[in-house]
Amino acid sequence: MSAKSLILLVGFLTEGVLSLLWFLAYFFDFITPASKPYSLDVFLCIVLFLVIPLLLLNYLLFIFFPNQNRKDFVTTKVYPLCQVLNIPLALAISVMAGIGEELFFRDLLLNILSDNCGLIIGVLASSFAFASIHFIGHFKNSRELILIYTLVGVYFSLVYLVTNSVLVCVAIHALYDFVAILVYKYFTPKKIINYE
Repeated sequence: MSAKSLILLVGFLTEGVLSLLWFLAYFFDFITPASKPYSLDVFLCIVLFLVIPLLLLNYLLFIFFPNQNRKDFVTTKVYPLCQVLNIPLALAISVMAGIGEELFFRDLLLNILSDNCGLIIGVLASSFAFASIHFIGHFKNSRELILIYTLVGVYFSLVYLVTNSVLVCVAIHALYDFVAILVYKYFTPKKIINYE
């Protein structure tokens, strides 16, 4: 099996399981999805406006706060993955991640935890779960990265709560991932990867 096929299969299975869990919760009336309708132009403006802070955060962290754990993560996981992906596959992976992760962590887990434990616990716990899933098997060396991803999860949770739309979160997440993949694949100089 080629690297591209394996990446697509793993992404499809992982995000598919998260989406299936969301669907089952919705089907059995555990949740009512948040869905505030926006016109297409307003939707696109919201998404473009709200993806910018995530892109800036990523850039600022890597430029101004170099860290060995982040460097190792980028050079051993992120950068090699991005080099294997072509544009259609990068788009597919990004959309699958946006759909699966946002449906599960924002529309399902955040709502269940908020209803049972309060909003603050719901936001923090669902955001920590979101971060943790990205580092399964690498918790010990990824504490700072888990903190950063937890903050990203909090950001997505706030977007979800303010916009009352999981679709906005899905679109922001997918766009962020897609732009990040393209930047690592086509525009990241060795200087950034190697922190030279």
